[in-house]
This record gives sequence, structure tokens and C-alpha cells, in this order.
Amino acid sequence: MHLAGRNDALVKMRWQQRTIDEIRRQFECGPPRAWGDHPGCRFHPSETDGLLVTFIHDDGHRMPDETGALVARFFREQAASAVSDRTD
Repeated sequence: MHLAGRNDALVKMRWQQRTIDEIRRQFECGPPRAWGDHPGCRFHPSETDGLLVTFIHDDGHRMPDETGALVARFFREQAASAVSDRTD
């Protein structure tokens, strides 16, 4: 999961976008789609085992209040997927 602030003065958005683009390239991601019932969250589907969810917000370096709930959801979903994979 990659979190990025469009107005981050410490870690410029263009630097973060390069990182996201490289991860998408390495994971062979398709077009992103909505994730997490939040307008700034996107799931980037991959045919490989790679997994990428991005949360791009309008704030700076500080994380928005909803970040904790989104990160918790991300890890809950990954834990449930791992358990499901072992029981299939």
C-alpha cells in the first residue's frame, strides 16, 4: 500500500508517482479501479503475485484522519486472503 500526498513538500508527488509507476511496471498492473470506498484509493490489479493499493490524498506529508482505517482494511483483506489460500 502506497500513501502519497499531492501537496507533500518533503516527498514530492512526482517522486512518489515515479515509484508507483515502477511498482506498477514490475507487477504488470492493469488499469486501476476504486478500492476502499474512498475516492483517493485505487487497487492496481496484477496478473503476477504483486499487490498494489494506492491512497493519493490532497494533504501534505501528514496522513489524513481516515488513513488508519484504510491501512487496517488493507491488512485485514490480505490476512483473510492468506488464510483462504491455505484452506483451498
